Parts: sequence; C-alpha cells; structure tokens
Amino acid sequence: LFLHPNLIMSDNEQEVEVEEVEVEMVEEKEPFTIETGDSVKVKQVLDDAAIKAITEGGYDANYSWDNMKLLLMALSCVFAMVAQFFPIPFPASRPLLAVCCAAYFIISSVLQYIITFVDKDTILFVKPSKECAHDMEIRTSFPRFQEYFTLIVQFKGNPNDKKTTAKMYVGRYFTEKGAFDEDAFINDVRRHVQKFVDQKYVEIEYNHKTD
Repeated sequence: LFLHPNLIMSDNEQEVEVEEVEVEMVEEKEPFTIETGDSVKVKQVLDDAAIKAITEGGYDANYSWDNMKLLLMALSCVFAMVAQFFPIPFPASRPLLAVCCAAYFIISSVLQYIITFVDKDTILFVKPSKECAHDMEIRTSFPRFQEYFTLIVQFKGNPNDKKTTAKMYVGRYFTEKGAFDEDAFINDVRRHVQKFVDQKYVEIEYNHKTD
C-alpha cells in the first residue's frame, strides 16, 4: 500500500486528506509446457482441455455412467475386504473366500469390458440442453506418431449416426518448445460443438490456415 496526500483548501486552512491506493500485482500466466513427443501426454492435455471447453461453455456433463463404474469398483473392493478381514478362521472360510474371489473377478471383468468395448475413445457425455435436445457424446483419438488430434461430437449411443468430426493439427496449439495455447484450442472446440448443435454434420480440419 502507498499513501499520498490530497490537499483540500477550506477557509484559508489547509487540511490533509489521506487516501489509500492499492497497487495490484498482476501476475502473468505462464503457458503450460509439455514434451510434445509424448503422444499419451499430449492426448491427456487435449482431452482435459476439451472437457473444460465444453463444461465451462454452457453444457452440463452427464456423470451417471461414470458413477455406475465407480459403484462397481466400490463393490469389488467390498468383496476384497470381506475376503481379507471377515472373522472366520481358515479353512472354515473357504466357501466365503470362493464367493468373494469369484465376485471380484466377475466385477473386474465387467469393468474391463465396459472400458474396452463400450467406452472406447469416449471422454465425456453431455446432458440435453436448450440448444440440443439429446445427450451428446464426445470422442477423441490421437494415434502415436500422428500430427492430427481427432474430436468427434455425436448423439449418445449412435456411433454410426450423424456426427461432426474435427481434425485438429497439434502444431496449431503447441509451440516448438511445447507451450500449450489452451485458449485457441478451447475456442476451436466450442466452435466445433456449435456446428454439431447447428446440425452441420461435416468433417473439418483445423490447421495453421484455419481462421
């Protein structure tokens, strides 16, 4: 805080009024930097930014499917804890151990099946809104040693139905040193989602030449 006097003249008398001036320290936001040669990390960063762009852009995420998977995980942990800590001495606990191990194996297999064959490349489900009356599904892919990140917006549960696809050149959002231009990426994601909402089911490429 810095203080400076403000002189006011009244009836030939000088009065001093002291004002407080707050000096705000403005910190420059340093760009997030990663190793762009790590395709797994690049996809993780872009996935997180895409989710942020959508959820902070007026759409509500639908976590019901994720909550169901968490419930299955919790249930499998319950069976594991029962098998480990239930106060029945061995070998009398053999039937209980068999049931718990079988249940744990079945639940784990179901979860693996969901992740591998149901979720696949889906990163987000979006609830219906005023602009879109149906649930949306957001999918992404970024194969190793590729330059384009693919973002697909479609109706939930309809992989072959109408969809809008974006081919996003990674060099548009990362510098040579790996600094991530999050604002530019978020703007492109929101533009792309809006095209789907406007029923423009097309494939678009975002590169250095894209405005």
